[in-house]
Amino acid sequence: MSGSSSQRSGTVEAYRQFEQGQMPAGPGADALLASFRAVEKELADHEPGPAKVVTDRQIELLLKKKASVLHLSAANYCWFEDPAKALCLKLAGTRSAAAPLTGLCDSDLPANSPARMWSSVNSPSVTGFF
Repeated sequence: MSGSSSQRSGTVEAYRQFEQGQMPAGPGADALLASFRAVEKELADHEPGPAKVVTDRQIELLLKKKASVLHLSAANYCWFEDPAKALCLKLAGTRSAAAPLTGLCDSDLPANSPARMWSSVNSPSVTGFF
C-alpha cells in the first residue's frame, strides 16, 4: 500500500474531519475535496449487506494514492502534490522540490496556517495542506 502508516492514518483523520463538516481551505482544497467526495460517493454506492459500517481501513484503501503524498510536520499536514502551489517553496524562492520545506510552515502565514486550513480551529488535531 502507498504511504507510511502515519500517512495513511493522517489521511483517514482528515477524511473523518471532512465527514464532520470541517472543510479544508487553501490552494489545494478543491483537489482534496474532490478526492474526499469521490470516496464519499464510493462508500454511499457500496452495498455491504445488512449492516453498513465504514471502517478506517476502507477509507485508507480508497485514499491510498492521496496518502502517498502526505507529509506530516509539527505545523500541519501537507498534501504536497503541486509544488507550484506550495507557499513554502514560494517563500524559499524555488519552484521545485521533492518535498515541502516544513521549516517554513508558519501558523502566522495565511496560506499554510493550520488554523486556516480547516474551518474548525479548535480541533485537537488541526490539519492543513497545499
